[in-house]
Amino acid sequence: MRRRDAGLIMRIHVLSHSEAESFLEKNAGEFDVLFVAAEPVPGVEETLQARSREMLRLYFHDAIDPWPDVKLPTADHVSRALDWASGRPQLVVTCAAGISRSSALAYLLWCRAMPPELAVQQLNQDRHMPNELVVRLGAEALGNQAIFSTFSEWRDATQQLWQARARLETQPKEST
Repeated sequence: MRRRDAGLIMRIHVLSHSEAESFLEKNAGEFDVLFVAAEPVPGVEETLQARSREMLRLYFHDAIDPWPDVKLPTADHVSRALDWASGRPQLVVTCAAGISRSSALAYLLWCRAMPPELAVQQLNQDRHMPNELVVRLGAEALGNQAIFSTFSEWRDATQQLWQARARLETQPKEST
């Protein structure tokens, strides 16, 4: 997806770690990588590093509430990601599944380049469910609570869509 970040054209791809490996194999040296994982992922990180221009590694769990042995995302994680990504025209944002942490960070990056109402449209309702804590921390870091409220409305509508689909899938099929 192409978006503007302070006058700079940005292409952001939100991918799982395995998708990022394949994507960067075909596009080696063209993208910077924002890598998120709960802990170091030997092999994957080295492969992505070798295929990227530069890579920032952040380690936190995909969680919103404290649990024993869970490293929650922090304001420092989010600020580091936003600062590092600024001015980088081509990004791969990747987490284990490419669903929650990476889509939250990508959404925040899009919000730097466009209003939240447009940024949220970059998310894929069939795939993405941004981490709520990352989005909340990003809205605070960017000083724009509309980022979180717009996300919350999108999240609620997406969850309703998923629930409606699940009901349809569990209904008995009519015989013809």
